[in-house]
Amino acid sequence: MASSSQSVAATYSPILAEAEAILRGLQFACDTSLLPVIIESNAAVFVCRKADQVAYFLAKNVLLSATDSFWMEEYPPCVSSFVLADCKGCDSVCSRWFA
Repeated sequence: MASSSQSVAATYSPILAEAEAILRGLQFACDTSLLPVIIESNAAVFVCRKADQVAYFLAKNVLLSATDSFWMEEYPPCVSSFVLADCKGCDSVCSRWFA
């Protein structure tokens, strides 16, 4: 598991911003040898903020940060409670992180 929070210099539509994020994520995966990769995207579909708290707070966090951040085998502290809430009822994939 890995994650990153990176700022983008330009303003994009949600779909172009999501495409840029996917491209950067693929580069991050290749650079760190985290392959194969599963990509999930919801830019083309409206998802209410409450249903996607992890993505919302990651995006908000990058606006408050002056530097790009990368996490390996963990997730950013700003989304800890939301990750735990998302994983309630998940299978063993989530439970290994919170045992």
